[in-house]
Amino acid sequence: MAGRENQPSTRESEMKQPKFVSWLGSMLENADLALAETDLSGSLVKANETVVGVLEDEALRRLYAVQHGIRTTVLQRFDAHGAEHDRGAPHDESVCRAAVSELSAMAKDADLVKDIFWRDLREAFPAAETSIGIRAGWQVVSIKEQERRSSGISIISIGDLLGL
Repeated sequence: MAGRENQPSTRESEMKQPKFVSWLGSMLENADLALAETDLSGSLVKANETVVGVLEDEALRRLYAVQHGIRTTVLQRFDAHGAEHDRGAPHDESVCRAAVSELSAMAKDADLVKDIFWRDLREAFPAAETSIGIRAGWQVVSIKEQERRSSGISIISIGDLLGL
């Protein structure tokens, strides 16, 4: 029986991962950290922010990179779809609906990953106040609540943007 203590039980080896967990594992493995770092490079610490640490945890960096990569892809594909219409491509409502459906699903996946990232970041940096941010060089900042302003951005669905 030597060596069996490190082997998974039959039940563990037969368990399948849920589809989302399997997908997320693959995405994390292939996350583009360089792209995420490039995105953060222009995000400097503001006067109402206090640096509470630096995010060293590669798994959390990968979560950030995954959600950032998905959001970037959604925006690029949405822009490309709109550009086709701008160039006079014939409007096929079924193609537009399929694009909206696919991009909406991708955006929901990005939101799930984003929620996991922020939850785990807050847990890793308890010194941060209620508002927490990530800045260039993976700096984690606490944002003073009274100085935070609304962005004025309204959230609308991709379907609304495409007129569906």
